[in-house]
Amino acid sequence: MANPLYQRIIDEFFGASPYDGLETTAVNEPAQGWASDSPVFETLIDEYLPTTIIEVGTWKGASAIHMARLATRHNPNSLVICIDTWLGSAAHWTDPTERVQLGLKQGYPTLYYRFLDNVVAAGLTEHILPIPLPAASALAVLSQVEAVGDLIYIDADHDAMNVYSDVSGYWPLVRGGGAMFGDDYLANWPGVVKSVNLFAEKNGITLGTYQEKWLLRK
Repeated sequence: MANPLYQRIIDEFFGASPYDGLETTAVNEPAQGWASDSPVFETLIDEYLPTTIIEVGTWKGASAIHMARLATRHNPNSLVICIDTWLGSAAHWTDPTERVQLGLKQGYPTLYYRFLDNVVAAGLTEHILPIPLPAASALAVLSQVEAVGDLIYIDADHDAMNVYSDVSGYWPLVRGGGAMFGDDYLANWPGVVKSVNLFAEKNGITLGTYQEKWLLRK
């Protein structure tokens, strides 16, 4: 692995690759996501040519896989670091039609293993590395290895307070000259709109939008 951050995270926290010895748990299940193939991914990756992308909120890996494929076209050492608990949201637990997505086993979600399966199937295990922690806790992990992202993609919690926490917490990890962007800048997700607007206003940053995506350049 040519990207030294990949091995640093494994050595510091995992001890071995999370893909080692993986037993397949999902059969022919696609890497599901929402707006995961938006043209904005290719536009920003072509512009910034990132070595490191940090994704906060991953689900089954569709956007991470898409970004890794785009990034490695320019830079074979590109790495996507994925931050998620893989436990689902309250909506997934309270809605029976959504709960099935969690793949509960002994009452515990198996989403993390579905994500790993999808990365393996995509042939991107050397370019996508998960950190299965809440966003706030993962900040301490990334800070310990002095990680920064050329691009940081926010698509986790949609509650206003938590969105603001993710945006403000991860903004210092955006490399100078890089950018942060995110999903669900839509009227039906008022918490996202409110929090992104507030952060941009408080910090004097011009807010850009592209369909359902928002963008802050550093």
